[in-house]
Amino acid sequence: MGIGHDTLTDLYYHGQKVKTENVFILGARDLDEGELKLIEDYNLNVYTTEDIRKLGLEEVMKRVQNALIEKKIDAIHLSYDIDSLDSTLVPGTGTPVADGLSVDECKYMLKHLIETRLVKSMDFVELNTKLEAGDSTISICMDLIDYISKHL
Repeated sequence: MGIGHDTLTDLYYHGQKVKTENVFILGARDLDEGELKLIEDYNLNVYTTEDIRKLGLEEVMKRVQNALIEKKIDAIHLSYDIDSLDSTLVPGTGTPVADGLSVDECKYMLKHLIETRLVKSMDFVELNTKLEAGDSTISICMDLIDYISKHL
């Protein structure tokens, strides 16, 4: 997006790498004032968990898919953040927040994004197994990674 310190934003070449209007954030919640300003200032496409529940998951994904077509986006980097899931499901993340998405809701979104055939790279972030005594978070992560692999 080209936002931040030059030593990070100018890797490989000077300037913006991703157009801010091509950034989509799905399942956001607990946004602070700085994040809200960034979203507004840079016209990021954000669907909070509240938006998803209000509009319906099918409608949100339809809007995202239509925007991908309208913007002629030919590749997606999917950064999947496990703290989008409800905090009761993933205690092993650094930023657990209540009222997150269910595993089924995440699978629905992931499947629809993968089916566009535009996902060219992906990362899976925010797992911290030191933050829980059990293995529920890692189990859910492995389930989601397995699900993604089967739909690629």
